[in-house]
Amino acid sequence: MVLDMLKKGFKAIAHGTKVLGTSIAVSIAYNRKKNELKRVLLNRFSSKQLDEIGVRIGISLKKYRTKREKISVLARELSFEAVIKYAKRYKIKHKDIIEELDRFKANLNAKKILAKTSNKMEEILRALTEFRPEPVRDEEDLEKQLYQYLRARLTNIPIKRQVQLGSYRIDMQVGPCGIELKVPKSSVYLQRLIGQVKDYSEYLDCMITIILDTGKIRDLSTYTNRLKELGIIPIIIEGKLKR
Repeated sequence: MVLDMLKKGFKAIAHGTKVLGTSIAVSIAYNRKKNELKRVLLNRFSSKQLDEIGVRIGISLKKYRTKREKISVLARELSFEAVIKYAKRYKIKHKDIIEELDRFKANLNAKKILAKTSNKMEEILRALTEFRPEPVRDEEDLEKQLYQYLRARLTNIPIKRQVQLGSYRIDMQVGPCGIELKVPKSSVYLQRLIGQVKDYSEYLDCMITIILDTGKIRDLSTYTNRLKELGIIPIIIEGKLKR
């Protein structure tokens, strides 16, 4: 029991470290880009203008022969924002530099969001595959059980039931993922499911189907393979119907 708890703890730490590592990598990349663009902008100043900036901040650049050396010194002493300020004062072209940094930042943020979303999806999938329902009467009963289970399990992820997607209504949405439940009594139910979730997936980045296997349907893999081909994640859970 203690060993299991320790394992779960290590997994949680690893999960948190992965997200933290992404944030740190994004911050490092952004600062590197700022420093790179700061040098590009300083290179647009004349050597005389660089000398004047040095005097303003209390540094003599006379001992440095080349413009490149002067840029290196000022790049260490001045922030990106300070260089922008001097560019405005000397009427040096700088808007394209700001725009390039903004685009770079937007791309980094998109990657950061993607990483967080990916981590959330992993957490959701793990929880769903470990779901073990009590015997159910129907899909509504299964939905209620799953909803209560996920609310207790995924406290940091928003969970909604009966979510409207255009003209459709999906059983549940958990974070970025839509979930459709099915307690099939025959293969016809699964054929309908494939058509349903194909439409739903147009509205969501992640679509998951939960199929309760009560032993009534043979060759479930035929239907799960078709779902996978559509980019939909099928999860089969063994269960029983109430008598």
